[in-house]
Amino acid sequence: MKKKDCVYNIIFKQEEVIKTYEKWVYVLQNKNMISEYLMQNNYHKIAIYGLGRIGKQLYKELASSQLTVSYVIDQGYSITNKYYNQVPCYHPDDRLPNVDLIIVTVPSESEEIIKNLNKKVSCSVKSINEVLFVIE
Repeated sequence: MKKKDCVYNIIFKQEEVIKTYEKWVYVLQNKNMISEYLMQNNYHKIAIYGLGRIGKQLYKELASSQLTVSYVIDQGYSITNKYYNQVPCYHPDDRLPNVDLIIVTVPSESEEIIKNLNKKVSCSVKSINEVLFVIE
């Protein structure tokens, strides 16, 4: 990959993260919470895909609610760590335990990640943006 393409890719990924945060702030300003939406829709056992900024923020919100974050999924983090805040951490290629919902927190790659997860799990899989869009 050329240096120019690499820089463009980084900028694109960061723009996607910013768009997600903007949507999330809008949801919060309207006094809505992701955790409330999940509970109202009978999603109680949650897995989070991605431990970047968005994934860690989502973990904080869900961990302070009545929901259970059953595990997290992260390619890089899972290589060096078995747990994130005492929650099991899996690699995407691992056999994943059953949950009510997996939320993908990697906006720039969510379509591909969801497609791959749907081949190996029987639970619902949604991107963070899908969830925020419905709440909005």
